[in-house]
Amino acid sequence: MRFAILTSFALLAGAAHAEAPSPERFFVGRLESAGRLKIIFRAAEAVRDHGSGRLDTDGTTVLDQMVERPGEPARRRIWRLREISPGVVAGTLTGAKSGVKGLYAHGVLRLNYVMDDGVRVVQSLTFAPDGRSARNTMSFRKFGLNVATLEGTIHRVAVE
Repeated sequence: MRFAILTSFALLAGAAHAEAPSPERFFVGRLESAGRLKIIFRAAEAVRDHGSGRLDTDGTTVLDQMVERPGEPARRRIWRLREISPGVVAGTLTGAKSGVKGLYAHGVLRLNYVMDDGVRVVQSLTFAPDGRSARNTMSFRKFGLNVATLEGTIHRVAVE
């Protein structure tokens, strides 16, 4: 079974308070993340990604991301997310057959989407108050069963 891993959009919400960047700005600039993916009946493996984000004039956050897993070619993912009302995010993701929907409150962005292979993803991004990192937790479900989890951290490397 093929899993589309997006460790980092773990990326589209901002940090928690006034000194931290807004949800739209967390992903502007260069980002890197590292995490551990655990697929059912397999050993955990390292997952890394890097990308760059920008804020379009219409307020859409665009993140161009490369996801790397051992023994597989890197996969390019492009996120396009926008706040459609206070605390509510919607958009698209390469490899997702459903739109991405999310809620942002108290420094946590919760995203939900379905990948092309039918895997349902629930992703929580918890932003550090300083706006420099976010904790990424993902759950992957198929046929009602939890088939994989991912735990990782996203770091802002450079702000553009």
